[in-house]
Amino acid sequence: MNFRSNYEYKKNFYIQVVTMLLNNVFFLGYWIMFFDIFSLIDIFYVYSVVYVAFGLTQLIAGNLPNIATIIATGQLDIYLIKPRNSLLYMIMSKSSIVALGDIIYGLIALSVTLVKTSEYLFILLLYWLLLVVLVVTVIASYYIILGSLTFFIGNSKAITDTGTSALIMFATYPQVKLNPTMTLVLSTIIPSLIISIFPLQILRYSSSYYLLLLFIATAVFLLLSLVTYKQGLKRYESSNSINLNV
Repeated sequence: MNFRSNYEYKKNFYIQVVTMLLNNVFFLGYWIMFFDIFSLIDIFYVYSVVYVAFGLTQLIAGNLPNIATIIATGQLDIYLIKPRNSLLYMIMSKSSIVALGDIIYGLIALSVTLVKTSEYLFILLLYWLLLVVLVVTVIASYYIILGSLTFFIGNSKAITDTGTSALIMFATYPQVKLNPTMTLVLSTIIPSLIISIFPLQILRYSSSYYLLLLFIATAVFLLLSLVTYKQGLKRYESSNSINLNV
């Protein structure tokens, strides 16, 4: 239903998707200028996971960036009265079709890495699919945690926007050597390394150590997001307003 609604305006639909794709291509061009410093193939490995995962997150659960606003304005009422999981219903009631541009771009990056791989293509694809699922879970959980802060501190829309922008920015930034403090921050408060460097180590170097770390990190973020939302619901005050969910 969300897809059909967005596709109703076909020209606008294609313009948004192509614009997002071109935006990502220009961003890559910026890093190509530094090919003598950074490994381009590493960047493609990272982009193939991060952009597809981020795109799928927005496509499947397009309301993730709006959790804080929905809670702060009392719109959560219309999801709580339904006989289904309120969190899933809320985040999946909207889709961002623009995210198709990110997905297409990520698949192009994946094809580049496959060209560079002469063997074990099937195993690489299986690993890639698994990593995308795990990274989607981490990104969605991060959105839920930031959005659910509204239950405790008031409207956390600004925190959500800043936090998720930082997440994607650092995840798609070619990593150089980081000091211990930045490594800790980008692995916890802003899990950029979890969704970028961990998959890179797994795909490029078949690191079972980083695969284990990614599983643990995904479980922790998922559990933390569910607990934060559930505990926050206990503090939620209905707006007593009438909202129509169309």
